[in-house]
Amino acid sequence: MKPAAPNAPMARAARSGRPGWPIRITLALFILMVMGLATILAKYLAPHDPVAINISNSLAPMSWDYPFGTDQLGRCLFSRCLYALRVTFGASIFIAFLTILMGSIIGMTAAYLGGLVDQIVRVASDALLAIPSMIFTLIIVGFLGPGTQNIILAMLIANWVWYARVARGLTLRIREYGYVRAAKLAGTGHLGLMVWHIFPGLVTQMTTQFTLLIGTMALSLAGFSFLGIGIQPPTAELGLMISDGCELIQTHFFQMVWPSLVLILPVASLNVIGDYFTDYWRSKQ
Repeated sequence: MKPAAPNAPMARAARSGRPGWPIRITLALFILMVMGLATILAKYLAPHDPVAINISNSLAPMSWDYPFGTDQLGRCLFSRCLYALRVTFGASIFIAFLTILMGSIIGMTAAYLGGLVDQIVRVASDALLAIPSMIFTLIIVGFLGPGTQNIILAMLIANWVWYARVARGLTLRIREYGYVRAAKLAGTGHLGLMVWHIFPGLVTQMTTQFTLLIGTMALSLAGFSFLGIGIQPPTAELGLMISDGCELIQTHFFQMVWPSLVLILPVASLNVIGDYFTDYWRSKQ
């Protein structure tokens, strides 16, 4: 008896070794889409000013006017979560993009040129990798001081090195491909080879790393803000809101729950998507 037609795509995917399209990916994409729209439309969705203080309305319960209630300063938690989502993940996307771009360019250049340049990059990366990135970030912020710009710079300096090592290994493999050798024989210069032939190959591999890194940077940024060395008040930021909620965890539990959920849901969704595409690219190799 012939198998039912609806199972044919799954069977083909199983025979080819490629992962299917599980329901968790659809759910993760839906969560990211909803939260992305909420971030973009925060100005229109927020019922109140996220930094407006109203002590007389302190710690108000959930209501139609205040969907998540208010904090100890009377600020609308729902409005603050919307704006905090924009701040935390906007900064995280920016840091992740610069981190991978910087690491890719340095690693690609070192592997392609080789010699002294490659040795310098390898020694520098070995030295930096000996220090955990979190501790290295704390050291840099200790010198620069807390603040949005300083924490972004510190996280960039502390995290680029790992992606430089990844890019270096990929470049050593890509430069031996037939199309790269053919372009070199055709007279393409070094810069042209790196920009038009090697770097696009890195982009494909680094896309998955970028997806995973956004979630990592979001958690790290929220953690540093939680400790008081990241983004500073009165800016609405998820780590700051969780820190404020911890002080009231015994009496007003949801003060910490709402910003925690707003942080965890998109991070988990990004990790699910990143893991799926990691498996996909491995199945293509």
